[in-house]
Amino acid sequence: MPATASLAARAAPVAPAAPATLGTPAAPATPATPATPVAPTAPAVLGASGPSRPSRSQSTVHTSPAVPTVRFGLRLFLRATQGEREAGPDAVRLFRERAEQRAREGLPLHVLLGTHLTARHALWSALRRLARPGEEEALLELTQLLLEGQSRDIGITTQAYLEERSRLAADPREQHRELVRALLDGSAPPAPGQAEALGLTRGGQVLAVRPTTGADGQGSPTGAAAVERRRLQHRLQLLLERSVDAGALVLLDDPQGYILLPRPVGSGPDQPTGRPTGLPTDPPADPSTDLPAGLPRLLADACGEELPLSVAGFTDVAGFVQAAGTAREVLRLCLALDRGPGPHRLADVLLEYHLSRPGHSAGALSTLLDPVLAQPELAATVRGYIARQQDRRATAQALGLHPNTVDNRIRRAGELIGTDLTTPRGYALALAAMAARDLGRPPHPDPPRPLKPL
Repeated sequence: MPATASLAARAAPVAPAAPATLGTPAAPATPATPATPVAPTAPAVLGASGPSRPSRSQSTVHTSPAVPTVRFGLRLFLRATQGEREAGPDAVRLFRERAEQRAREGLPLHVLLGTHLTARHALWSALRRLARPGEEEALLELTQLLLEGQSRDIGITTQAYLEERSRLAADPREQHRELVRALLDGSAPPAPGQAEALGLTRGGQVLAVRPTTGADGQGSPTGAAAVERRRLQHRLQLLLERSVDAGALVLLDDPQGYILLPRPVGSGPDQPTGRPTGLPTDPPADPSTDLPAGLPRLLADACGEELPLSVAGFTDVAGFVQAAGTAREVLRLCLALDRGPGPHRLADVLLEYHLSRPGHSAGALSTLLDPVLAQPELAATVRGYIARQQDRRATAQALGLHPNTVDNRIRRAGELIGTDLTTPRGYALALAAMAARDLGRPPHPDPPRPLKPL
């Protein structure tokens, strides 16, 4: 019908923008006559009208990675109203491929479908607003076409998404991740053969990592942040399987994730890992935390940033749970102390690790230096003196002072706290107090739950 095509054509300038902003459509370009709605405008379901703030669900849809696919679907609808074929095999294939991609990225199904539904509701509201008197039949016909297309797109998307999720559930790597989650939260012991398949019984290393990609600082990432985190997880997984070890496993559910590097089959706890990388290894103090020397750089290149990480070794399943907790806490301490990206090991922060444990003396120790730190000149001198391990000349050079000035300030600081900072005991006390203060009183993770016997 000419009226149907005319009404749809007037909505065309609005439709491409509506999915992009999900509820903030641009006004049609200089219509010939003012548009008169045939009924009151539909309620503003997208948070675009009025001063009210969008709800959390609307904000999630605003940032949905599915928006380009939804926009494509609306363009197909508008072309169909002009007599073109609405959806051929290529369009169906695109909807399926995008739904499968969103399933792999972990985008929740309700967010994916909500994006489609919200965008079509926005277009329907625009058609109502633009309809003129006498175009009621045209509006009804367009509504019918819109609902038919919605049914088709939702059906294709849902089927492809669920099929891909079923395939992923059967993926051994996803099964291994579920096992690691259960071990870390203590919900269930591994079934017979699972720990062996994952390589936990051979020992190895577990890395705690904290990428900024997809992190919002509020627990587990959701929405678009979760999709970005899943993409990074997939990218790191492929990188480690190709370049480091086929048995590696990446788990990035929370802001602080894990990388599992089990020992290859046939290598004992005192033998080199023998990973097929060709990367040289630096002899560390603890062989159980031996990593390929190029691994931190590989991870940084894949993340596009220096990746903060720590590493701990384990020899069995129970040791893995303890090592994961140790690596997590070491990384937390190093981030709090601004120690750089790492890799960090327990030996690097052994004193700080001990001081961060709960205890009755923690409060008194962390406030010992308060009289000194209240004076900026003394505070800077004491910090420099501690950081340079009592080297007065190096401290003086770093602060632009005479060595005698450093001596005088260190003596004054000692008088304020009641100890001589130039003696071994006084220096150790000041070092411990400074570390305890820098760490503050952060929340302490619960100790790993004991595993049930296999």
